[in-house]
Amino acid sequence: SQAIFKNDKLLRGVEDRVPYTMGGIDAGKKGLTVSRTGSISCFSRIDGTIGTTPHASANILAQARLVDAGYGVKYNSTNDNYTVQTDNGEMIFTRRALRNGKLS
Repeated sequence: SQAIFKNDKLLRGVEDRVPYTMGGIDAGKKGLTVSRTGSISCFSRIDGTIGTTPHASANILAQARLVDAGYGVKYNSTNDNYTVQTDNGEMIFTRRALRNGKLS
């Protein structure tokens, strides 16, 4: 399970690395070139680093990666959001509204 963040300000220790291509994010595309990585402070049990690129469509952290690291993840279908346990308590992830009025 992978992770990719658009906003590198959500990561700590961001640094340049040898570029790699991450596929499977945008259907039909060649993948994203990632040349910077960092870590996310509220998920200390997640092994490795998280790639960051301004070309990502969003900040994406795979649910499987969170569960494998021992973090609780609950989906609320009424509110259409996820509640995730972090090192610092709960965090709620919601979909954002796009310019055309649809949800991401």
